[in-house]
Amino acid sequence: MTVKSLRIAAAFCAAAAISAAASAVMLSAAGQQSSANPSYTAEQARAGQPAFQANCATCHGADLLGSPYAPPLAGRGFADAWSTRSVRDLFESIRTMPPTNPRLFDDDARLNLAAYILQVNGMAPGPARLMPTAADALASLKASRPAASAANSRADTPSGPPPCPEGDPSRTAPNSARRGRSGISASEWPLYGGSASNQRYSTLGAITSSNVNSLRGAWATQLPGRTNQTGLTMSNGMILVPTANCKVIALNAKTGEIVWEFALPERPARRGVAVGNDVGLVFAVGSTGSIIAINAETGERRWTHRLTPDPAHGRPANITSAPTYARGVLLVAISGGDSGRRGGVSAIDALAGKEMWRFYVVPQPGERGSETWPNNEMWRAGGGAVWSPPAVDTELGLVYFGTGNPNGNPEGLLGQHPTKHPGPHPSHAGDLRPGTALFTASLVALDLKTGAYRWHFQLTYHDIFDMDVVTPVVLYDATVNGRPRKGIAVLRTDGYLFLLDRVDGSPLLPIEERPVPQDPFQLTSPTQPFPVGGDQVVPNCVEPWLMPPGFKSGCYFTPLNQPNLMVPYIGTRQAPMAYSPETGYFYIAASVNPFWATRFGIGFGEPGQRSYGLVSALDSRTNKIVWQQRSPYPLGHGGGMLATAGGVVFHGDADGHVRALDAKTGEPRWHFQIGVGAASAPFITYELDGEQYVALAPSGGASPQGGLGSAQSPGDAVWAFKLGGRLSQVPAPPLPPVVQGFEGRGVIAKTNQIVIDFTERDKDTVRPPGFRIDKYETFEPRRVEVPAGTRVTWKNTGHEPHTISVRGQRWTTGAIKPDGTGSIQFDVPGTYVFTCDNHPWQQGEITVAR
Repeated sequence: MTVKSLRIAAAFCAAAAISAAASAVMLSAAGQQSSANPSYTAEQARAGQPAFQANCATCHGADLLGSPYAPPLAGRGFADAWSTRSVRDLFESIRTMPPTNPRLFDDDARLNLAAYILQVNGMAPGPARLMPTAADALASLKASRPAASAANSRADTPSGPPPCPEGDPSRTAPNSARRGRSGISASEWPLYGGSASNQRYSTLGAITSSNVNSLRGAWATQLPGRTNQTGLTMSNGMILVPTANCKVIALNAKTGEIVWEFALPERPARRGVAVGNDVGLVFAVGSTGSIIAINAETGERRWTHRLTPDPAHGRPANITSAPTYARGVLLVAISGGDSGRRGGVSAIDALAGKEMWRFYVVPQPGERGSETWPNNEMWRAGGGAVWSPPAVDTELGLVYFGTGNPNGNPEGLLGQHPTKHPGPHPSHAGDLRPGTALFTASLVALDLKTGAYRWHFQLTYHDIFDMDVVTPVVLYDATVNGRPRKGIAVLRTDGYLFLLDRVDGSPLLPIEERPVPQDPFQLTSPTQPFPVGGDQVVPNCVEPWLMPPGFKSGCYFTPLNQPNLMVPYIGTRQAPMAYSPETGYFYIAASVNPFWATRFGIGFGEPGQRSYGLVSALDSRTNKIVWQQRSPYPLGHGGGMLATAGGVVFHGDADGHVRALDAKTGEPRWHFQIGVGAASAPFITYELDGEQYVALAPSGGASPQGGLGSAQSPGDAVWAFKLGGRLSQVPAPPLPPVVQGFEGRGVIAKTNQIVIDFTERDKDTVRPPGFRIDKYETFEPRRVEVPAGTRVTWKNTGHEPHTISVRGQRWTTGAIKPDGTGSIQFDVPGTYVFTCDNHPWQQGEITVAR
């Protein structure tokens, strides 16, 4: 069998990219705008329609009215937000899309998309083409919005699921396919974490650290749709994989042939499906709460259920995780904390398809934990997303899960950037929500059958740092002081592992309260919990060489109250860890990745920023690092680890390599190039007819928050490997950058006029003591292109003098007074970075053409 062409597919907006997508529509108006309506041609709009429906409708909706994943691009909500902005702003926002692959569209395609958006909003085409530097205001949006959209606003966007593309209906398995499938399986992988313990460990040992170098491709199957951070499951000789085009695909686990396809009513939640072997069902969860049970053998529907909206706000659920199945109960993790929802867990009777109970992380007034929130309506959208599949101890009858950060804003995070939005970022603005904010940033244990509260452990009090619990929790058996204990491991974002007794939540290894830096304005907690003697698997502070010039290095728990602060952000967040009972080690994938962070938001990927990844083995008996391996690319927001009894651990990298390491020493034993980034794809392993396989659905890089190695297309294939396989490596994809450039950081405008802008920040009315507007300057436009010999002029709209200089040159404007201008002449072709001497962390780019 030959390898099918494994194309790098176009990226699409994902739920983990909500913040980036929302940020795109919050861009401020730049410079002076004319009152004329923008002009575009009908030809541009016609070309933009199929591009939008193929690449943008998944998140923004086929009708452009938005979804839980992205804001509306039509209707009253869009008109209200954009009627004072310009075409150039719209074009610039499209340049950042899709967040997972902003290089997808060239400038002509972006203009076509903008023209289509204008057309849907009721603006008539004209004879002149739309241009990227058009300063025309979109004032006519309010008058021209279509009647069908006029009743819709951001607060009342349609509550139904994002529409699925038209395509082939479900195809059940023919008898020949059922008979042809191999059925002798000694080991399966029915859940995202392998089993309800989330250990991601297999007792299979045919593939060892000695022979893993003989691993080759057994088969590779291109799917009819793309995958995104998708975990595979395997049961009864079939691999089950959901795809972004609203399908669940069943593959013959031995040959890769498609056995059946099931058409879903909405886009599936990322990270996979669950299989209940004892009930013969595959459970698929949709991104806004549809739940479907599918006959595992035939691909036929058994039942359908839809989660009712949260009564706190009436909005549909937001699901980003694979479900967990145990003892007749299907557990569905509810996220959406970043989009103005309460996170939680819903339990469904797996046979009847009826909801048994639901737990919300943020309590309503009068419930347990409500006293830790301010006495206001903030509970209605308090955050606390559950991003990862819960774990279950079937003997104790308990379910365990980690929870996300608090939010406290019914509109969600809105993607605020430090220099792009006047108001505080709700998850970072501790002054708005005094209290420890239970049950956010916590480990929670509930009764499996009733949902009754059993215990909790909060890992971060009053979280303003995004220091939540996103990595799946892992159950394991421990021996402490010669006594057997039931353990649970929970990983905090800063790379500390907490080891607790899963019966009652007491520490297996000591935990202490330590003082942390304080910010009285943000009401920071005086202490935070830390494991005594435990090793942190990532550096605690940003290493200076990772930052662009002008930034200040911060640490975990540094208050976010400085305009040029870079802090370590996604250290260990999302990528599932593995645990091997053979070694007693936890295997952890991490990112060392600084972010520009303030009380007002997060700036992703500043030009000149660097990052890297780490794979660590941590001894469960001591909480000490045994070994570490380094990757050029961040790993903490991706596919994570797999451990096997053969003494091998597997993970994928953003450069297209899948890798195997020795479980005891960390020494590299094998790598294989699959042609698309594999950082987001978790491995599984299974056995068929006496042969051990490992498999994954490569999903490009991680989300945009994952760092430099993440801006890649999702994959559309499944690869399986075995010893002596016949498939060879394929050509490598383009390597991700190791240094962030200016690409995707704004329109390259052909102008010699730049504004030192404070328009948005001037609107801020809730300011910490000592806050100075001029520290938060930005450049509009940020990137320009001029012919050689051009004099470029900067206008200062601030409140104090600003001096512009060119990095690496002696060229300077001198001090520019408020309302004044300064200029520099560019005679030598090349690309230059300009900065503000007063605030050198602000930077822009000038390309001087011959």
